[in-house]
Amino acid sequence: DKLEYIEVNHLAIGGRRYRIRAPEAVQGKFRMQTSLPYYAFQLAAARDKQFAGQPCFVLVHPHDSSLPPDWPIVILIMDEQRALLVHNQPPASPLVIGERAWSFQDGSDLRTYREGDVQIAGDVVALLLPVA
Repeated sequence: DKLEYIEVNHLAIGGRRYRIRAPEAVQGKFRMQTSLPYYAFQLAAARDKQFAGQPCFVLVHPHDSSLPPDWPIVILIMDEQRALLVHNQPPASPLVIGERAWSFQDGSDLRTYREGDVQIAGDVVALLLPVA
């Protein structure tokens, strides 16, 4: 038989421990599938006073088009060396995915990128929260 998944609560990045918080749609402990690669993306510094200035990460695995359309994803903008956490929102939202452009609200600016400038890094499967 083959190992299918491992249930995990914590992991370490750069010597710091992080608690794994899976999306609400996932019940119980986070199950890390052994057949998939996982990547941690640093998106910002923590705003919580207890962890101010510490990196915030999301755990991502390869994109799965069968997930619900509102599942969060990480996109890469290679020319700017940026990773952005975005949601596939309905067409009425600032984010429009498809055709030839990706547009989204970046602070007060509406940014638009050609399809070739944006790469889907994968689906967000968990937030990584610093452990005190």
